[in-house]
Amino acid sequence: MTDANGKTVYVGQTQQGINTRFDQHVAEGAKKGNFKAEWGDPEKFKVEQVEIPKKGPLTPYEAHVWEKHLIDESKAAGNPIQNKANPIGETKYNKFKKLHTPC
Repeated sequence: MTDANGKTVYVGQTQQGINTRFDQHVAEGAKKGNFKAEWGDPEKFKVEQVEIPKKGPLTPYEAHVWEKHLIDESKAAGNPIQNKANPIGETKYNKFKKLHTPC
């Protein structure tokens, strides 16, 4: 998801459809009274789907590695990432990253 300035603010993964998952985040934010409630404002935030350069379905590990890679890439670009959860721990990521380098 990007903000009105085109900066990536959230990276996630889903199998249930991007809009379904996004709506769940917004509803969770409204219920808990947190920042995710603001994501529902189309003037401030835009949902975007990112295609990764891999054919076929991903294993759960590969999906988490890609999510971690995209979060790290966005942070390195100075984007205001709002992800709270870390999709894969540093130890496991470092152990396997050479086998599944996303870039």
